[in-house]
Amino acid sequence: MVKLNRVYLRLANDEYERVKINSRVKGFSHVSEYLRSVALEQDAFFQEKVIQIDRNVKKILELVEKI
Repeated sequence: MVKLNRVYLRLANDEYERVKINSRVKGFSHVSEYLRSVALEQDAFFQEKVIQIDRNVKKILELVEKI
């Protein structure tokens, strides 16, 4: 996949060191790879939460219709 967009992020030195350590520990060879993964993972997390909420609302509506 061709990557054409850039995101700039400012971090304090200690924050950057934490990000570098986390990226290495999790097996990433580049900090940018790690940050991309974290950003997109959060997106997937919220999508899954919305799907779960939708299912729960449907169940509640089914129960209310039975009353």
